[in-house]
Amino acid sequence: MNLREAIVAVFHTAKTVIKVGIQTHKPFDILDWIEIGVDAASAAKCVISAVVEKMAALDYIAYVILGQEPDSMDRDELKKKVEAFMADPAAQDFAWYLGMDEKRSALAQEAYKSSNWFEQTIERLTNANYISVADGTRLKFEPRNFVSGWREE
Repeated sequence: MNLREAIVAVFHTAKTVIKVGIQTHKPFDILDWIEIGVDAASAAKCVISAVVEKMAALDYIAYVILGQEPDSMDRDELKKKVEAFMADPAAQDFAWYLGMDEKRSALAQEAYKSSNWFEQTIERLTNANYISVADGTRLKFEPRNFVSGWREE
């Protein structure tokens, strides 16, 4: 995880919570609520950036595609979906909140050129516990839960 982005996300989240608390106790002001929306969006972007920074670009794309399947997906099906995504230039125009920019998209395209890109991607995602293997050929998305505060290890 990118610690810097995580700290910025905590800052924006705390700022947003405080502002919401203040706004609920005073007369409605649209500009204040717009500012709260901007802070909330900044917090969300920083949380996503903290995770994206940790993952290789192509791994992130495969993980997001697999995450759209609620149960599990066959390895070959995932590979075909990633290949279709990588071959579609329109798909490379990411929304800002996904944490992918042109540079990271180019890194994904470069990694995709490798002859064993899929095996490498699956190995990295499995080793990092982002996915698990079920029934030998099925891949299962493993959601990542973030815990804030102190906890005993």
